[in-house]
Amino acid sequence: MQHSRQKTSVIFSETYLPLLGGAEMYTYNFAKQLTLRGYTITILTHADGEPPEEYQVKGVTVIHVPKISKYQPFALLSLFLKMTRLVRQSDLVCANYTYSLSTLAVLAGVIARKPIIVFAHGLGTIIDATHPKIYRLYRYVTLRLAHKVVTTSEEIADIVRRYTREVLVATAVDCSAIDASLDVSRVAEIQKEFDGRKIIVTTRRLVEKNGIQYLIEALPFLLKKQIDFVYVVIGDGRLYDELSKRVNELGLQSRVRFLGALQNNLVFNYIKAADVAVFPSSAEALSLAAIEVMHIGTPLVVSNIGGLRELVGVNAERGTTIDLFGRIESVYTAPDAHSLSTVTYEHFAEQLVVALSCSEDVAHKSVLAKEFVDARFDWLRVANAILQFIA
Repeated sequence: MQHSRQKTSVIFSETYLPLLGGAEMYTYNFAKQLTLRGYTITILTHADGEPPEEYQVKGVTVIHVPKISKYQPFALLSLFLKMTRLVRQSDLVCANYTYSLSTLAVLAGVIARKPIIVFAHGLGTIIDATHPKIYRLYRYVTLRLAHKVVTTSEEIADIVRRYTREVLVATAVDCSAIDASLDVSRVAEIQKEFDGRKIIVTTRRLVEKNGIQYLIEALPFLLKKQIDFVYVVIGDGRLYDELSKRVNELGLQSRVRFLGALQNNLVFNYIKAADVAVFPSSAEALSLAAIEVMHIGTPLVVSNIGGLRELVGVNAERGTTIDLFGRIESVYTAPDAHSLSTVTYEHFAEQLVVALSCSEDVAHKSVLAKEFVDARFDWLRVANAILQFIA
């Protein structure tokens, strides 16, 4: 009796769990969908930190290799040979980002004569003048040699189309996992904890491009409008000390709570408890965190750029937009918070007041946002579309 061979897939990714960013969760959920379809999955990453060399995450084998500098040619060759072996052994080969690992992956694909599917997120694809020139080389080689490319937003797809026409825009969230995590009693506890104050929440890594610094600068203007609020900051990152110091300088200690990184099931309950979720990014592909907020039904305030603009609609029919930067294109190099004008921060505060107003218009936008997400971003349907595209 003959048995069908187990299908295998390898995914190369610059970053991965436990880092809880959009790209990490995208990779995790796509791997989960492949597992449901009978694939055995291996993920190779050189994410920051020093986890075990090989470990398991929900049945997926994760190989962690150290980052390699340009002064380590033998280590680079060893990594490339390892990647080439994995490519040869796999039925489906994917690479996340258009950065160094993806460049090595597509070159390994040439040697192994295997098609490589590239998932283009913001890192490596959205490039500005401040990035090293090698970023452009990574992007060029990766996109030119990729068999097909899946992107997370139309903004990124427009960049990718300079190099290839085989592009699919496909983004998804696990709506069932979100629903299973919501706990009515826990949501009530969070709201009670803040004693009736309006709750503003962000669920972002504390890095410059995510724009938490702009929201903090806008809060004094919100206070002048006599809004009784608390701002809950969920996430950690290199800006924590700087942001915490600025909160103290502005006398906002009683208004801002830094909760650090939380597990997703806890995050969703804070989002549900909040009166508004804010995404003041200077660059965003198609934010999975924002999509999750839209599914939960919490009003959304976003900067009018990139994928966030795509999510809420060019006429802001599914949320409230703020024009922070005088442009609609994503730029990873975020402007200094002190370079934005007082008028900009006053407008930011005004838009927060609108979103916090509980008006019929705001509620209607939230309903439209949920309907939009539930119709377009379910992982089961999106994974089917991706697999059909790359077949």
